[in-house]
Amino acid sequence: MKRFFSIIMLLSVFSYVQLFAQKTPYSSADKETQKVLKKVDKLIQKGQYQTAFGSLGADTNEYIIAKKIELCSKYFALSMMHTMFGFKDLEKGETLYDVRHAVSTSGEMTFNTVMYDPAAVVQKYIEANGEKPILDYALGLYYDDVIYRYSGNWLMSDEEIMNNALTYLRKAYDQDCYDGFSLSTLAFIYFSMDDIENAKLVYDKKDQEGYEFTADDNYNYSIVLWNSGELKKALKFSEKCIKGYSDNPEYQSDAYIITARIALAVPDYKKAESTLKKCESKYPEDYRIPLYRITLYGLQGNKQKTLNAADTLFAISPENPEVSQLIIENFVDAEVWTWLPEFFESNLVRYAENLSAKQNLLIHYAYILKQLGDYDRAVQAVAQAKEELVKDDSLSPEIENFLNRILETNQQ
Repeated sequence: MKRFFSIIMLLSVFSYVQLFAQKTPYSSADKETQKVLKKVDKLIQKGQYQTAFGSLGADTNEYIIAKKIELCSKYFALSMMHTMFGFKDLEKGETLYDVRHAVSTSGEMTFNTVMYDPAAVVQKYIEANGEKPILDYALGLYYDDVIYRYSGNWLMSDEEIMNNALTYLRKAYDQDCYDGFSLSTLAFIYFSMDDIENAKLVYDKKDQEGYEFTADDNYNYSIVLWNSGELKKALKFSEKCIKGYSDNPEYQSDAYIITARIALAVPDYKKAESTLKKCESKYPEDYRIPLYRITLYGLQGNKQKTLNAADTLFAISPENPEVSQLIIENFVDAEVWTWLPEFFESNLVRYAENLSAKQNLLIHYAYILKQLGDYDRAVQAVAQAKEELVKDDSLSPEIENFLNRILETNQQ
């Protein structure tokens, strides 16, 4: 009986969350408006966008206006600066993409257009009726759509558009007027502004109220949680986005790497290693796999595996100074920088016949020796670096100044 009661309680909570999550900004509309909105939603599902827009009639209340703005943002066949729109009832087998493509390539239009400036319509309405949360919700999403479609080519600057999207969505949020999509949009705006605190606030809300997370939500939220120190929860969401990006190789490889990095921070070295291995099986050319293996093995105190990972990374582009810098950074992150001379010394032998690689190694080797306080060997490495650099006239003023600063420091 106790087990049965527990199951009933669990199902009750689950049902409550599902019902709560299904609440929309339109839920508080009166019954007559709800009937209209329900009819319009069915028309939208059938692709009958022109009929749907016409069915809304005059701008009699804020819910009708909000639904019109939604249609303008999502379901237009033609948009002219997002203040004039054309809508079309799709034929069988026809998609909105097909219609938009035909309009953009041939100018072919089999539908009428209507002037509808959402910002002006809302302003007129609130002057007569006062501000309404659902209009903040609708305008916020409208401005977000504007910057997506007209960035750098609209009636106001991108900064103004983004500020409008943020302002309206936040006003709606603060009045409990939101849905899963608007929460994602608002959270992402904060995320893109590096406002981790507010991004977390909104993603937390979406998580707590049971809204479904997109792959992008999972990815962004994992980074937000990581930056907020909630590492185990961050790992949970980053693992979700690996599966969510299964049809997007570029994003999925990023998801694997972020998951591995969060696992390193937890720390969960077993999870980090298995994640990097899975990533390698699908994306063997990703340079970040050996990069974070340096960190992984360094943190575990495995010197030989750390050096092997560094060798693998360096071999990808031995002439590139950025590769040497990445290797140094990750040895430092793992607090095993004292192992770096061995990496440079072994690779100076390995690439003895590759002048560019040798130059790259010697410059960074001299720098590391200086940092480790081995001044005599640093001086020798600077001399060797200059000797190799003059062979093909690669001793630029910038490099020479860098090497000379090593010598100046040593002389102090």
